[in-house]
Amino acid sequence: MAILTNPLFYNLLFAHLFADFFLQSEKMCKNKEEDPCCWSMVIHILIVAGCTCICSNAYWDFLKCAIWVIALTHLLFDCIKSSVAQYKVIKKHALFVFLVDQVLHVGVLAFVAYFFRKCHPWNQFNWLSDTWVWKAPAVLCLILVIFKPADIFIKNLLNSLKIRNKKNTHVGRWIGCLERILCVLFFSLGQYEAIGLIVAAKSILRYREHETIKTEYVLLGTLASFSIACISGLAIKFLLRDFISIILK
Repeated sequence: MAILTNPLFYNLLFAHLFADFFLQSEKMCKNKEEDPCCWSMVIHILIVAGCTCICSNAYWDFLKCAIWVIALTHLLFDCIKSSVAQYKVIKKHALFVFLVDQVLHVGVLAFVAYFFRKCHPWNQFNWLSDTWVWKAPAVLCLILVIFKPADIFIKNLLNSLKIRNKKNTHVGRWIGCLERILCVLFFSLGQYEAIGLIVAAKSILRYREHETIKTEYVLLGTLASFSIACISGLAIKFLLRDFISIILK
């Protein structure tokens, strides 16, 4: 598929991930759920449009795409998501709603990237080789995914299965991020034994046979976290195989 080697797509995806997950606070998300027409929604859409323009070179032809196609469809999807989020039936399927929302956003980015590059030249990375033109932003997108997007996915997964830990704090999120970073690093370097040691150490330290709910929460969360990290690590290893082989020599 041509879209998988389209550098503009990965640039737009990077902008989406950064704007939707890292530049959007939990308070903004809560405000949007309570009122789709609030200022948090306006600010978020402006951030999306701004990040899209910056990551796409911000020249006028694409500026129109960023505003009229990407930003407005993002607004439409977020308004629909915020409107249906009030229903209890929807809240029970938060993971499904999250995945559908992200698929729609990414689908729009793929559509714009494919048709825009068909009609316009786009040479942001002339100084890179042909393959690295799309591999560099693709790796950056994978690195972003293992942080907050992975946290939100795991949180929705656990909630959808009604597995909750009342003692869960931000510390747990930082632990999850660090374990995914280490897992991706070891996976990319082929140090699979080190990944096994991390899993074993975490299981031993946090397993309590008499705390069933907490045990289920930790084990499922850990498995989901490491699955995301392994998939990301495999993809990064594939993209960086030439670079890694040079380092390991």
